[in-house]
Amino acid sequence: MLKVIFLQRLKGLSDAEMAFAISDRTSVQRFLDLPPGACISRQAIWRYKQIFGQGSVMELIARKHIASLNEAGFFPDSKDDPLLLDSSFVEAPKQRNSREENQKIKEGQSAEQIWPGEENKHKR
Repeated sequence: MLKVIFLQRLKGLSDAEMAFAISDRTSVQRFLDLPPGACISRQAIWRYKQIFGQGSVMELIARKHIASLNEAGFFPDSKDDPLLLDSSFVEAPKQRNSREENQKIKEGQSAEQIWPGEENKHKR
């Protein structure tokens, strides 16, 4: 259910929309490790959001996660080298090829032939 709420927040869906996505989309079912045809009601999603929101359930989950990361050696041992955790999502710029460029790629032309003089190695 934590994955359900995470995905719901990420996509900006209501409880009813999330319940529909779970029953309708196989990609969502795969992400949630659900068997094909599984469904979760909007009431169940709402109840779990209430449970996670009250008390210290989310704090307990976060503490256990941080402890497991610490055991795996992801955090520095010294106090002199502090570590900052950031949980924000950043939209990466999308770079699209033109139809002509895609055709040249399919024909097997090299990057120098398609983009002559291009200095940006990521574009090449």
